[in-house]
Amino acid sequence: MQIAIGTAVWGRPKTTELFWAAVDRLREQWAAHEVVAYAAGSEDAHRELTKRAGGVWVEFDNQPLGRKWNMVSRQAYRDGADYLVILGSDDVLSPKMGERYLATMEQGVRYFGVRGCYMAEPWSRRAIHIQGHASQARLTEVVGAGRAVGRELLALADGALWPDVARRGLDWLMTSRLRTLGVPGVDLILPDDAEAFVLDIKGTQNMWPLDHVARYAPTQAVDYTQLVALLPVPERAILIKLEAARCSCCGQVRAEML
Repeated sequence: MQIAIGTAVWGRPKTTELFWAAVDRLREQWAAHEVVAYAAGSEDAHRELTKRAGGVWVEFDNQPLGRKWNMVSRQAYRDGADYLVILGSDDVLSPKMGERYLATMEQGVRYFGVRGCYMAEPWSRRAIHIQGHASQARLTEVVGAGRAVGRELLALADGALWPDVARRGLDWLMTSRLRTLGVPGVDLILPDDAEAFVLDIKGTQNMWPLDHVARYAPTQAVDYTQLVALLPVPERAILIKLEAARCSCCGQVRAEML
């Protein structure tokens, strides 16, 4: 089985180092299968970071975002991916969730994801648990981070999971596109818990602040230190560097450290 991990990158390269560290770990966890990671972007820093991490670089400008992400999904489909796991460049699967994903893909589930996720803001050392969508119309929709799409659906969409012209709202637009193709929803929603989770890094510079996210979804505060402790040492080390992005004197977050 060939598993593709797809992302799109823009800014905050030091935060994206966390994504690539988690990809390395998933390659080990999923070593029984071929794992290929793809990143779409246009910046030299990310091009070099992708190369060092052994990923496949897909050159494309930051907008429109729909086409940028489709460049990744189409490339993975054309390369023969049996699954595409969609992660933002600031998203990681915890080790326990990585195990659940592998077992689910080996069962051949067509389309799955998680209803909730954890979000962390390293420079404030805060974290929350997002418990699904607040909108009644989206209660059965999984979050965008960690959606896993099997080859059958990639073929149905001809590798394009989003409208090419889309510039925002990609999670809902992907859901809508699949619905127009006759896919009413996911085939399986994986539970998340204190050990098996998707983690999304939030804060500043191209990211919604943690407080902004909390206004759009039901949330619960969680212990940041306990959450980070569940990640392997290399990933924790990167988060420690991100924690230092906030100046202890003035309280400003230094963008060059992200």
